[in-house]
Amino acid sequence: MKTVIKVEGMTCHHCVNHVKAALLEIPQVVDVIVNLIEGKATIISNEKIAEKVFEKAISDAGYTFIGVE
Repeated sequence: MKTVIKVEGMTCHHCVNHVKAALLEIPQVVDVIVNLIEGKATIISNEKIAEKVFEKAISDAGYTFIGVE
């Protein structure tokens, strides 16, 4: 399953790596592609994941979760 989320607060490639690592901590997540310019993360998962799970992972990493596209 593919999900795209909007994330605010990323300013560099270290931020991209931090967001990717945070999302990969979610057990159902298989892969993550983060686009710094667009402020988006594309998540590949084994099953549907609740929006609040993404929100917690992003906020715990220090960024702002805007929502699922």
